[in-house]
Amino acid sequence: VRSSAEEEDEEFSFAGQFESELNIPATTEAISAAWRRVVASLFTERAAAYQQHLGFDLGRLRMAAACVRMVDAKVSGVIYTVAGPGQEDILLINGSWGLGPAVVDGITDADMFLVRKADTPVVIQSRLGKKEVMVTGSGRSGVAEISTPEPKRHIACLTEEQILVLARKALIIEKYFRQPQDIEWAIDGRGEIFILQSRALKIIAAPETSPSGPGAAATPDLPVILKNQGIVVQPGITAGRIFMIRNPDDLAQVPRGAILVAHHDSPQYVKVIPFINAIITDTGVATSHMASICREFEIPTVVNAGNASTFLSAGNEVTVAAGANGEVTVYDGVARDLLHHEKQSRRTLHQIYEFRRQKYLMRYIAPLHLINPLEEDFVPEKCRSIHDIIRFMHEMAVQALVAGALDQARTLSGRKGSLHELDLPIAIRMLLIDIGGALEPDGGGKVSLEDIRSRPLNALLQGLLAAGVWDEESMPLKGMDMLAGMTRAADIGSLSAGAGANLAVASAEYVNLSLRFGYHFNMLDSYCTDQPRNNHIFFRFVGGGAAITSRSLRIHFMARVMTGYGFLTRSKGDLLVARVSNLPGEEIEALLTKIGRLIGKARQLDASLVSIEAAESLAADFLGMKPAHQS
Repeated sequence: VRSSAEEEDEEFSFAGQFESELNIPATTEAISAAWRRVVASLFTERAAAYQQHLGFDLGRLRMAAACVRMVDAKVSGVIYTVAGPGQEDILLINGSWGLGPAVVDGITDADMFLVRKADTPVVIQSRLGKKEVMVTGSGRSGVAEISTPEPKRHIACLTEEQILVLARKALIIEKYFRQPQDIEWAIDGRGEIFILQSRALKIIAAPETSPSGPGAAATPDLPVILKNQGIVVQPGITAGRIFMIRNPDDLAQVPRGAILVAHHDSPQYVKVIPFINAIITDTGVATSHMASICREFEIPTVVNAGNASTFLSAGNEVTVAAGANGEVTVYDGVARDLLHHEKQSRRTLHQIYEFRRQKYLMRYIAPLHLINPLEEDFVPEKCRSIHDIIRFMHEMAVQALVAGALDQARTLSGRKGSLHELDLPIAIRMLLIDIGGALEPDGGGKVSLEDIRSRPLNALLQGLLAAGVWDEESMPLKGMDMLAGMTRAADIGSLSAGAGANLAVASAEYVNLSLRFGYHFNMLDSYCTDQPRNNHIFFRFVGGGAAITSRSLRIHFMARVMTGYGFLTRSKGDLLVARVSNLPGEEIEALLTKIGRLIGKARQLDASLVSIEAAESLAADFLGMKPAHQS
């Protein structure tokens, strides 16, 4: 029963902060109890501390839980598709016997394998860990931490063939997501490989210089306590007094600016990570949950340093120099010249306070929560970001504009004016406000397609009205789709007369179109001239009357088509946003015609698509579709 909280594995990983319950019996009572423990993990001390450090109010996040079949893992581990800063061509695999917590919770010294990326991957380095501890299923329920059988401690947990198979799978996943990935995997007793999870891997760029690189500061004239022991998780140079962690209760006593030293790593350390200067652990791997969090907070971190906790003394003031090249040095005392050099060399943008502050503030600017004006919560009180406020203002402005235009139409009673009704051969009513050159000068109150002079509007309508695009046959609805539509039916009567109207505001070179079909909302904004740098298309689609699964499949289809057309796209649930710019006017017109065909064709797909494969196949067919005059 796996945790899946809001915001998790997006901008921030929340690695190891929420519970995942393993080896749960498939009974209602056991699963319900496990689900309650997973939801309650939103409020554990470490999860609350992490949320507080990131600016989340406690209780704001919501929790979902995924109930999935348990893999009786013989071997488990983690893959980083980028081994570290400057190692984009190298893939890192950590693995150990038994279940995954042994690796991701830093319980054991796991095996490490480095693989060079290529069409035929090559293992370039293997380091066997001690693997003294493993995690296994505990009878019929839960898990247990046990000593690894002696013979298994001294042999690799993966064969070279298994390493290469894992590497190839990881490269496929990285290519699909188009960014480095943090992947959890398991292999069962029959040798079958399971990919358990994949999330974005955040690799922080190394400083412009390293402690031992060209231009580095002179070597401090201080005794060296520790040299080249351990794995650098996050490079950096810092100083502070050593604080030893013997048990979790010690975390309450950690002072600000301390160098935290512990026997093994733990996601529990998130409670103090924002206040300490560095972490050194005797055991652990670079792919653990703690390692992910240390990279997020950019805390210099070294794991698997062997017996570091015996060489380092509590209260002693030291300087930790963890290089991006993997070199580790701990000096006895404060190396002020080295610290000054580090401060001067770390000039990358993400380390500037203003940039980090902006990244934090963007959480209150960019997300869009207020989407569907038919929903009851489409009200000012539900705005949670600047984007929500702009979305609400835009929707209300469009409704007011339509309502005003309708009043004007009634007042003018057929006389010429800026408001016109388009005479379309399909069963929709569209009003047009001409703000300059959108229509022939002598156009009346109701105009035909031949009267339209607006380049972008004309191109869009050519596609929307193309032969074979507009399907008016009814689609069979599944039970879930009918229920989804019925739950929205009550909203129809509450709409004002203007709220459901279709409105285009256009000039000779510009169009802003709000187009609604039932619960489907299309918004398009386009400028089309002979100057490519001025041209753009912004398209947004949201809604549908079917169940969310069906609506999401339709969005998947539309996103694949728009990507095939060269748009930058973003999709979530039943929302799609796409944009393109800086293209010649002829290409903008061609794309608008394609969007018109897509709008018409996609109108009822949420009731007919049944799988991702079907959506992919339909997208491929649609992208190969010839224009109507060629078919």
